[in-house]
Formats: sequence, C-alpha cells, structure tokens
Amino acid sequence: MARTVMLQRFMQFLHIDRAFLGAVFVFAYIFVISVRLTSGQWSWYVFTPEGPLAQFIQALLIFTLLRLLLNRFATSARKSYVKAGVAAFLVYLAVANALSLLIALSFDTIERNFNSYTLLLNNVNLVVQFVLFGGLYLAYSYAQDLNHERTQLANYRQQVAELQLQQLKQQLNPHFVFNALNVLDELIYADAQRASDYLNEFAELYRAVLEASGERLVSLVHELNFARNYFKLMQVRYGEGYTLQLHGEPSAQFYLPPYSLQVLIENALQHNQASAAQPIVITITISDTNVTVHNNRHPRQHAKPSHQVGLTSLTKQFAVLTQQPLEITSTATEFSVRIPLLTTQVTQP
Repeated sequence: MARTVMLQRFMQFLHIDRAFLGAVFVFAYIFVISVRLTSGQWSWYVFTPEGPLAQFIQALLIFTLLRLLLNRFATSARKSYVKAGVAAFLVYLAVANALSLLIALSFDTIERNFNSYTLLLNNVNLVVQFVLFGGLYLAYSYAQDLNHERTQLANYRQQVAELQLQQLKQQLNPHFVFNALNVLDELIYADAQRASDYLNEFAELYRAVLEASGERLVSLVHELNFARNYFKLMQVRYGEGYTLQLHGEPSAQFYLPPYSLQVLIENALQHNQASAAQPIVITITISDTNVTVHNNRHPRQHAKPSHQVGLTSLTKQFAVLTQQPLEITSTATEFSVRIPLLTTQVTQP
C-alpha cells in the first residue's frame, strides 16, 4: 500500500500516468535489446531484464531532473522547455561523469575506465539516452500542458460567452417592459377595463419572460407562442392595421435565443405607420434551416430617432452563439431579417 502511494505521488510529481510509465519501460527494453543486437550479442542474454531495468531507472532520473528544472523555469511554455532541456542535459552529463570518476577512483581503474576513448564512448551513450528519453518526456509534458491550456482557454471563452449573453438579456428585458408599460399608461386614461385586461395578459407574458431569462436557448415552438402573444398585446397600442402571419411548421429540434422573434416584431411595429388603407403585414416564415421575419415598409412620419437596442442585442447574441450571422435586407418598400435555427450542438463557444 505504501509503495502504491509513493508511486502515485511520484507520477503526480512527474505529471505522468501509468500508461506513459509502461510505454517508457517497453521502450527501454526495446532500446537495450537493439543495442545488444547491434553489438553482436546473439544469445539468450539479449533478453535478460537487468539492462532494461537499469535503463528504465536511468530514464526516470532524467524525467525527475527535467521536471525539477521545468518547475524552476516555469514561465512561458516554449522558453521554459528549452531552458529546462538545455540545463537538464548539462547537469545530467556533469553528474554522470562525476559518478564515473568517483567509481574509477574508488577501484583505481582510471586508466581502464576513464581514458579518452572510454570517456568519449560513455558520453555519446549519455547523449543518446538523454535525447531519446528526455525528448520523449519533454514532448509528452508539452502536449499535456498544451492540452491543459486549451481546456482553460475553452472554459474561459465559455464563461465570457455566458457573461455576454446575460448582459444582452439584461438589455432586452427592461426594453420589453418599458414598451409594454407605455401601452398600459395610455390605456389607464383611455379605458380602465381594457387596461385591466391588458395588465393581466401582460403579467402572463412576463411570466414567460422570467421563465426564459435563465436559458441560453428556448424551443422554436415556445418562441413562436411568445411572439404571437406579444403581438396581441401590442395591437392594443398600435391598432388593427398591423397583422401577423405565420408560414411553415415549427420543429421541436430547433431553438432560438429568447425574445428573438419578439424583437423583430417590435422593430416592425415601432418603425412603421399602419392604417386600413396601408396595412403593415408581418410575416414569419419557417424553413428547414432558418426563420425569416418580413414586413412591408411605411415609415412613420416625424418618428423619434431609434437606437435599435433590440436588433443590435440580437445580432450580438448570434455572434456569441454561432458563426452564422443574421441576414438583414432593407429596401425602400420591404424589411426582413433571416435568423438561423439553432441546435444545442452548435451553440458552444
């Protein structure tokens, strides 16, 4: 149990898992077998495990040295890996040669084990070992760190997108309430009973607003029902010269940001003057991939300047949710906005 805990802590320190550790041992085994075969050894000794085990331990020492220096040079990713790699390589060569010298001095074998030829050969082997195992560990660690950074970036973008959506909704909700209360204010002085009926209908409609306020998306069916109810309320203020038509059947698999259709209906009502002779017809057309809100134009005379808060906020919402922008078409006689129908799979930032 204690050994298992120590192994887990060691792997956590190195930032590796068991699969990588096993792969390194297999690689060390293959590496030692290859060296033995290259040197002309063709007996059963080629496959004995003491050499691969020693090489595996040496690889772990290289990993430990690299991790210590990576922690030391933990600045920007690429610079830290270069610095740690170079520093670890130099330290590894220095320590390995110092140990070889101490062993040679202890056994009085300087001439045999520490001459120029042997020293060159040993250092070549050390370089090969470090490049193979050190490079393997650096590549693995860099990939792990890069994946971690991407995950953090994705989470950050998700949080930013959620914040943007909430801010945009906070713009739309007061905007919707402000217009509705203006209608109520006019009715109170004109017709108390109609004002009471309007207030009840508005309360039900605003209940739907509150239910959708915490949602990024609502179903197309829900949004169409909300748009129809909103239009009925607004007819009280703007009169019967405005009509709403719906073409196409909504599918349960599609979604829209809350208040999308309401914003476009409101845009048509506010900017156009309707009468029996010149009615304004607002048409909602549903296709397989999008929904289009269209109206003929008869601009109001002496209209107040519009800041188009609703349409601007809706455009920004779609910029956050999807790569598909709104298609706005405006001529002297017609105005239409085509918005893409969304699914839950295409709304991740």
